[in-house]
Amino acid sequence: MPSRVRLPAWLLYFNHAMTMATISSNGDGRHCYERTKMKKKRKFYLKRLGKNCYIPWSEIGLNQYYREVLCLPENLNVDSPNEVETLYKQLAETPLENTASALREWILCISELDSVLSEVSARRYVAMTCNTKDPEAAKAYEEFVENIDPIQQKYHDLLNKKMIAHPSLNELNDEFGVYFRSVKVSLELFNEKNIPLETEVQKELQAYQKITGSMSVMHNGEEKTLQQMSNLLESNDREIRKEAWEKIQNRRLQDKDKLNEAFDKLFKLRNTIAKNAG
Repeated sequence: MPSRVRLPAWLLYFNHAMTMATISSNGDGRHCYERTKMKKKRKFYLKRLGKNCYIPWSEIGLNQYYREVLCLPENLNVDSPNEVETLYKQLAETPLENTASALREWILCISELDSVLSEVSARRYVAMTCNTKDPEAAKAYEEFVENIDPIQQKYHDLLNKKMIAHPSLNELNDEFGVYFRSVKVSLELFNEKNIPLETEVQKELQAYQKITGSMSVMHNGEEKTLQQMSNLLESNDREIRKEAWEKIQNRRLQDKDKLNEAFDKLFKLRNTIAKNAG
């Protein structure tokens, strides 16, 4: 494991959010990673993605230094349950020295693996919601939810238990205290019965997105999505706001039965998850 890399503590649990923030602010996906050591600001996060919203590592252009930081194989296939599970299994079974530095480096490697999978999941979700009529985008997201997410949930519980049981945990409280508290809460709420239910929730959300994503209305002779119409709700003209609101609600009412059915399914699933969590 790399010993020369020191990332800020907040990156461990806000890594994906920060990645997306740097995309919108300066386009430099490496803003979080010891920027001064990078000779070039590679904008690989902004590279155009294919229909599956996934760039193989070999096409991202990571240099050797960055691969070392990631603690991940150069050609990781995020669609392979076997490869993903192997990495998590290695993290779960790797013996750790009873030192704060060993625990810290181990946590960083977990964070990097999680952040990569989170990035892929987010991009596929965006691709699926941007074009709900694209069957390939929907399939790519659904397969990730069904095959990869359950592995993450299963091993997160094992990794969390290993982390909290480490004898040097308290030595890192100043740096990771908030993160450790969230881990303890996750351990209290975890129930293996909820893993398949969480997968069903994601699939039902996908079905809901297909319903709402296909909605559109005619406005001033042009077809507009509900998202486009919602911009008019901020107009200073009350009549414009009223017209936009009525068109949005009337369009939703056309699919009220489908929306109600989707809501009922999600409510039932989430209620069961809550009961299982205690």
